[in-house]
Amino acid sequence: FTVGNAASAVTQGAEIDLQWRATEALTISAVVALLDAEYDEFDEGPCSQFQVDNGLCPTGSQDLSNETLQYAPDYSYNLTAEYIWPLSDRLDLIGFVRVYGEDEKQLALDLDPYTVQDSFTKVDARLSLADSEGQWQVSLIGRNLSDETTMGFANDINYFRGSYFGMTEAPRSLIVQGTYRF
Repeated sequence: FTVGNAASAVTQGAEIDLQWRATEALTISAVVALLDAEYDEFDEGPCSQFQVDNGLCPTGSQDLSNETLQYAPDYSYNLTAEYIWPLSDRLDLIGFVRVYGEDEKQLALDLDPYTVQDSFTKVDARLSLADSEGQWQVSLIGRNLSDETTMGFANDINYFRGSYFGMTEAPRSLIVQGTYRF
């Protein structure tokens, strides 16, 4: 791996976070983030595996000035809704759903085109039976119910032609969770 530092980078963005208690039982929230992040000056960035394989990086470095930073999607969002159904004076049923996602982002510093995580949307949900006093709760949790395959990390290996490695994030999963507070 070639290790180096960018001379400078510029990041700017905006984030909006809203929460609305629509009724006594229903709470809705939304978070939207917009990001513009790029290298201002990075004259000697590392070459990507793609460039090495195709003879596009004869000097051993590339100019990444004005290119987008890794892990910097243009937008991300998170929308949630929670509803509480009182079943009795001492028992509640709580439903929760979250839809979240982000725009494509580059996972490798050298901006190799094979290490881009495409934009995605995921859905999580939870259904809980809980004591109204908050002492105990039993939940059925579904994560990544849309079963999106996403990478949390990826990189290329320039010394082994065509080699890449990465870490996929969890696929669809169902979880039973119990909580007791004493």
